[in-house]
Amino acid sequence: MDRSAVLATKIRTAFAPCSLAEWPTPLEEEPSLARALGLRALWLKREDKSGGNKVRGLEFLLAGAPPRSVFVTVGGSGSSHGLATARGAQARGYRTVVATFPQPAHPPWSRCRGRCSERGAPRTSSDERRRTGFPEAARIRVR
Repeated sequence: MDRSAVLATKIRTAFAPCSLAEWPTPLEEEPSLARALGLRALWLKREDKSGGNKVRGLEFLLAGAPPRSVFVTVGGSGSSHGLATARGAQARGYRTVVATFPQPAHPPWSRCRGRCSERGAPRTSSDERRRTGFPEAARIRVR
């Protein structure tokens, strides 16, 4: 085992993360894309299969949380971090509030926003905060 793998194993053992995905993420050969790029071979590391670094970090954050914890996260309207937090928290029996600020709309933005709602993560926006003078996330009652 190389030094980085040994170090990663020691860190995961010391901090005892929970498991939110399958690791390591798979490598997939893409011969047609390799040919199109003039390469002999091309392999893609499929971080999209697990959520990548966002999910790795959440495995540590969510691991030691007490029961009935509520995670509050802030990001753009289509935040993939908000979605990853909502999914990970829901998988562990926790709730999430996602506070958002505007960002230009595009298809991935809409999908993330909808999926956060599907995971039961209440959303609040910076527009609401400006209107009321209070962070909306502080006023949301989580059941």
